[in-house]
Amino acid sequence: MKLFKLIKLGHKNITHHKKQTAMTVIIVGTLFSLLMALQFVVQGVENIFINREEQIFSNKTYIQARNSNYDYHRNIANKIDIECEEEIKKQNQDKKEYNIEDQKLFECKERKNAETNFWKKDQNINKIKQKFNKRAKKFGGKVTSEVKYVKKDGIIYAFYSSKMFENIIKADLLTTPKDSIPALVSVHDAFDLLNIKTRAGASDKEIRQNINRTKKEIIGKVFEKNNQKIYVVGIIPYGKNYPTLSKYRNDIKIIDIVLGQISGYKEISSYIYINDGSKNVKNFFKKAKHEHYEIIIGFNDYHQAYNYYKYETGKKDPIIFADTGDYFAIKHPVSEIITNRINHIYNMKVFKNALSIINYVLLFIAVIIIIFTFLKIINQDNKLMALYRSLGATGADVFVIYLWHLVELCILVIIYALIIANLMAVIVSFYYQTDINTSVALFYGENINKRYWLIGFNKELMSVILIILLSAPIVSLLTIDQLSMKNIAKRLKKQ
Repeated sequence: MKLFKLIKLGHKNITHHKKQTAMTVIIVGTLFSLLMALQFVVQGVENIFINREEQIFSNKTYIQARNSNYDYHRNIANKIDIECEEEIKKQNQDKKEYNIEDQKLFECKERKNAETNFWKKDQNINKIKQKFNKRAKKFGGKVTSEVKYVKKDGIIYAFYSSKMFENIIKADLLTTPKDSIPALVSVHDAFDLLNIKTRAGASDKEIRQNINRTKKEIIGKVFEKNNQKIYVVGIIPYGKNYPTLSKYRNDIKIIDIVLGQISGYKEISSYIYINDGSKNVKNFFKKAKHEHYEIIIGFNDYHQAYNYYKYETGKKDPIIFADTGDYFAIKHPVSEIITNRINHIYNMKVFKNALSIINYVLLFIAVIIIIFTFLKIINQDNKLMALYRSLGATGADVFVIYLWHLVELCILVIIYALIIANLMAVIVSFYYQTDINTSVALFYGENINKRYWLIGFNKELMSVILIILLSAPIVSLLTIDQLSMKNIAKRLKKQ
């Protein structure tokens, strides 16, 4: 009951100092609203591309995993060479009666070959599946199929199960012409197959027309690639390497800094060959040389896929700078298939973490502003505080009254900042509405007519809110001595 009365007195104190309260809310709130608006827009951009890519595989994320990393084992083999050379020198120096170099060289060669040829071993597909099921299980992943790699005429072909591409395949696989193999191609590869040239500086309208023309002319048609007939059954993202709002080189838009964190670059081949179990594919396998298998792991949640990716690559969540990792230390290389959400999330984390540094700068500025305002209020309330003490209030009671004053002030700052930040994000969304729609459409190589809102909520926004609230106890502790009866008396004498 007493606490409630003290809080009520703190609230009255806010209303009593309307002018100082309003000025503080506007100044501090405006500073934080700029940061909040930026966080809204950044998360809004991320949501657009994450949600769009969820539709490609019906909310699933697929990771392709390799059983062994040739470069990893070759790196170990090179280390064995160095170790053996040093050992041979040492042994020859210690034992002068006979030379053991030949024996040592033989042992080194055996160890080196074991590492160099490791990737050729364990080609039993069932064992590989069991292995990766076990590795992915704790992350919510499950092996769904395999990728068969074969070589024909010096060209590597990767064949994927048709089931996982049901949403992308647009042509009837049963109508695949004789001696042709079904394939999904990227927008850029489709341009090359049709010999469509996109001139430098082409307008968005021209690029969109080329994409529409490509889809009409390529799907369900046969083309020759590397002396092999391919039957194009669908088109996969991406239409551009990066989404951008800029129309030409010197056209600079601030939001492109955020869009620059979204990438369409893929590590896997831009041609996806489909293993539909047909006679055509079986005949192709007979003429080709089997190379190796890779595994497809499905995840129902892309955050689970992201955690599994970090597990296999040894990468950690970025703090300020991206963790490039050490490819030679990765035993089982992994990459996301078609979609690139893992890369989007990782790059956005780097960007958002860089923004979070501004939180602490603004906290410092906010604390200084609030301290000066609070000290002015305290100086005006000397008689009121003396009255509180004469009526039996303790020093702790006065502290609670003015602590609540600061808490309520911070709450008003948060409300003001959220309202202004939302308004700014809405204005940015309206202003860039057409450009955003065009950028997303060109990036995915599709006709997308949808209104996108650059407003998204994330934990970084919560950290901004907590930082604002943190200002209250910090200022209270920094100015606590000003609430003592001794200092109140001094200020009253001066007045």
